[in-house]
Amino acid sequence: STAYNERSAAIAHLPYLRPSVALILGFVGVKMLLEYFHKHIDTGLSLAIIIATLGLGVLASLAERWFAVPPRSPPVVVASADDDDDDASSRRLPFGGFLRLLGGFVAQHKSP
Repeated sequence: STAYNERSAAIAHLPYLRPSVALILGFVGVKMLLEYFHKHIDTGLSLAIIIATLGLGVLASLAERWFAVPPRSPPVVVASADDDDDDASSRRLPFGGFLRLLGGFVAQHKSP
């Protein structure tokens, strides 16, 4: 039971493993269909395709974890009581509200 739990936890950290296994099953199905029509795919080539697909699934999963970019935080929006619809575009910009706030601060503390 412990070995099963360890494998299950390891597989949970490999999100591209299931799609790669699905591709392998599809390949095996196509290979079986070709055999029905007397077309043969070499065993070595089949094995190479299966190992490459499985390896790419594992490598893609590990690369995603190693090079993961943290999610971006949503844009900062600062609204004031005197907001009007003419200035709505600056509220949609990532730092538009902050820049408006900074501009108001500078205008209030400007030297005469």
